Amino acid sequence: MTLDDAGAAPTVRGLPVFTSVSLEDAGAPRMRGLSVFSSEPLDDAGAAPSVRSLSVTSSEPLDDAGAAPSVQSLSVTSSEPLDDAGAAPSVRSLSGTSSEPLDDAGATPALRDAAELSSAVDPSAPVRLRVTPEARRAEAWALVLSARGLRPAVRWADGALELYVPSTEALAARRELAAADHEDAETRRAAIADAAIVDLPDSPHAALGGVLTALALLAFFWITGPAAGGAGWFSAGSSDAARVLAGEAWRGVTALTLHADATHVLSNIALGGVVVAGVMRWAGVGFGAALVLAAGTFGNLMNAWAYGDHHRSIGFSTAVFGAVGLLGALTYVRHRRRIRPSRPPWTALAGAIALLAALGASATSDLLAHMFGAIAGLALGLAVGWRGWRPATHGGQAVAGLVTAGVIGGAWALALA
Repeated sequence: MTLDDAGAAPTVRGLPVFTSVSLEDAGAPRMRGLSVFSSEPLDDAGAAPSVRSLSVTSSEPLDDAGAAPSVQSLSVTSSEPLDDAGAAPSVRSLSGTSSEPLDDAGATPALRDAAELSSAVDPSAPVRLRVTPEARRAEAWALVLSARGLRPAVRWADGALELYVPSTEALAARRELAAADHEDAETRRAAIADAAIVDLPDSPHAALGGVLTALALLAFFWITGPAAGGAGWFSAGSSDAARVLAGEAWRGVTALTLHADATHVLSNIALGGVVVAGVMRWAGVGFGAALVLAAGTFGNLMNAWAYGDHHRSIGFSTAVFGAVGLLGALTYVRHRRRIRPSRPPWTALAGAIALLAALGASATSDLLAHMFGAIAGLALGLAVGWRGWRPATHGGQAVAGLVTAGVIGGAWALALA
């Protein structure tokens, strides 16, 4: 239904109205299509309806003269009626365009946030987002936006750097910068928290401990000789599964000090000297030696249990892979305690497993002994690492070292008795 030439409306008595209204140019906006829904009747005089809810949507710009828009599809919500003369509504709430009313003459509303809420504004117009006197910060902001495919620009004005983006990118740019600010705040918080974690200092004598371990293995090999010599050392000290299960648990210790030949002992020294020194760097020389001996011993005992009978093993390699497990676990715990570790904690455990697979599975090696040694080392390392067990004094380290030497000597005393 349309208004007549005088701008009047048909008289509707007490019925909801849905109509198309076309107002004249004089004193009213040039609306090409205006959809109206009203639950109130027109008055008896046929005046314009008192429109309580009017939905308007517009996608067209104002013309150069600032005249009212030629509205093809306009969606407005209003709580005010049209006046009796049929003039443009004083729109108090205009969805998507303006929070200011049209004036009585139907003039254009003042668009407060045209860059974000209306396509009527030039999309190439720059919007200033932030200002800082620090060049590094301005560059960081620009880098964040550029990485997201936006087009930032940094300008110098009034002694400060200003960050601009095209108006069409303003909302996205603000979101990206807010996310970057949040991440920076989390990073600073993590750095403060990590700095509060105090690790015991690394032992400065770890390399010396590795050398002493190598010398001890060479000394034992010089005393016992190779297995081919048929010396009684091997029958008394090898890890014989049947005898271990029968109660000779000391063989789990003595077997670590026996080697079949020079190649066997030298290969264990080459790898063992490095990983044992790594454990000693964290745990100290004396306590590190005790942990390596414990991992190797438990590995031999589990290996005997797994085989059950008819299996004999010798060599320090079980302790070497116990040291690999210890080193992986201790490194894991150190990184796991931090909010922002220098590397993912799981990589330490993955490295220990990879080393076991690469070096512990040769055709002539005792794979189960190596695996059980690594498992024992991982378990000990996790327990010691989480609890923070470690003698902090030279005296405590010395006691741990003497106990380790005493265990080896006592085991051989039982074996030769």
